[in-house]
Amino acid sequence: MKPRTTRTDASETTEDARRSLDALLAARAVWFLRESPDGSAVELRRGEWELRAAAGSLLFSFWGAAGARTWRVRGWAREGEKLILEATRRAGAERARLELVARASHAEARLGVADARRAACARLTALACAERAGSKVEQSRLSVGARRGEPGRYARIVLKRGRALVAVTGPVVELGAEDADALLASALLWFARLGERAAGSRRGWRCCAKTCAPRFSSPKLTKSSVTSLTCKRTA
Repeated sequence: MKPRTTRTDASETTEDARRSLDALLAARAVWFLRESPDGSAVELRRGEWELRAAAGSLLFSFWGAAGARTWRVRGWAREGEKLILEATRRAGAERARLELVARASHAEARLGVADARRAACARLTALACAERAGSKVEQSRLSVGARRGEPGRYARIVLKRGRALVAVTGPVVELGAEDADALLASALLWFARLGERAAGSRRGWRCCAKTCAPRFSSPKLTKSSVTSLTCKRTA
């Protein structure tokens, strides 16, 4: 169910909205603010933001990565532990959906994401072993995330069967067709690094592509796009 948005345009509700939001913000010592879904989170501690009613408008001010920012709040909603502010700047020329998440909730959400990706990695590892009977797992981990401490979006698996090593990678999150190039580039970079490590042993890596584990990917990706690249180390 979509949360109900409280409008703040009417002057008689502006002060009520300010008091409600101020009480919610004051209840947590630290919030993480995003001005866009893909934007970086700004850490705001208690006292580093201001809510005020002026001329019938509710203004939210803070110091962000781009310096001092002031948004006119047109409406707000609460989604669990998250606060959503519908806001405008520059006389309405710039619009944004501000998201505020309390620090404890932010940490819990990151843990949940990490656990889900590790579980998907484990399932992909089990599937890779099932397709290569007799293989043993040499390595099963996640790729490095885009941000420090964040789990990556791809599984990094190395299997051993006899003297042969097989490297397998695949997504552990839902991907769209537009993500296929990023998956391929990330896989080739990982395989290149594996090849560099194997250079001293006079062994190389032979790479091939194979459709594998579409269950871990979004239906938006066609089966031909959901390919796990496999790399075998040659003797």
